[in-house]
Amino acid sequence: MKRAAAIAAALLVLAVLLVALAPHSASSVTAAAWTPTRDIDGAGARCDTATAADVALTRLGEHHVAVFVRPQADLDAVVPAGAAGYAEPTPDGFGRITLTADQRVLPCRYVWSTIAHEWTHVLQYRACGGCDLYAGGRGPHAEIVADCGSVLTGWPDYWPYLTDRANASGRDGCSSSELAEAKALRRWTR
Repeated sequence: MKRAAAIAAALLVLAVLLVALAPHSASSVTAAAWTPTRDIDGAGARCDTATAADVALTRLGEHHVAVFVRPQADLDAVVPAGAAGYAEPTPDGFGRITLTADQRVLPCRYVWSTIAHEWTHVLQYRACGGCDLYAGGRGPHAEIVADCGSVLTGWPDYWPYLTDRANASGRDGCSSSELAEAKALRRWTR
């Protein structure tokens, strides 16, 4: 039993190293290269959030998630005030992502990484059959894994839950197990 666990741990480390050392694929090119209109300096350049979100999902290989762009007040009524977006399961199993239309809350340069984060939640919902990702105190872990899903894309560094964790505890970045969990969710892509 100990030998099987040691082999499994070694394989996990090898897989993480292979991913880290592999040549960068198209999905690791920065979002700035792909986003139709960018807001790199936060100066409020025009951005079509829905178009940017659709392009990001296509780059992720996802073809079945519905994306809605709504006024911030609509999001504030569902999730903590000031959230840039949220994901939810749907009866058909495809999932739905809602983003804010307020570019002061979600600048264009962060649309891609926000989509990657919310899409990882969709994959979490698919993996657990639409369960409550936040039940039993699992919410913080679900958010960290979703940020790690965004990290795996190589898109701009907007990872609010990782940043909050680093500020609170000094623990920076994703652990190898968090990255592996986020990567394993990709099998649920449709």
